[in-house]
Amino acid sequence: ARARRIFRSLVRSFRPSPDATLSFYYCGLAAAEYNLGLRKAADRSVENAELALQSGGRTLNRVRMAATLCALHSWLGRQAAAEEWRRYLSAIDCPEETKRVFLDRSDLIVRRSTESSSLVLL
Repeated sequence: ARARRIFRSLVRSFRPSPDATLSFYYCGLAAAEYNLGLRKAADRSVENAELALQSGGRTLNRVRMAATLCALHSWLGRQAAAEEWRRYLSAIDCPEETKRVFLDRSDLIVRRSTESSSLVLL
């Protein structure tokens, strides 16, 4: 519940300027909500994270968040959505090795979340 309060506060603070940073906070909020069993609220937070990411931001943040959304959807069993975010990530203009590192991190998020039976984005 504490994580949810913190991420809600961060979302409110950054909402006026949506970008990849706001997407990060929405993903944190979604993770807290999923872990609390608040699936509808979490799904809305994921949708907001996706919209915020597509609003722009620094390239590295966009790569990180696309990989994070891929992990989140993979862990939830939403393979089609995960694949969409992989395609989005592959279209970002940055070095392939950078993309690979964040996709590897995405796999690690899924593995850790599966092991702990809760969504762990860190």
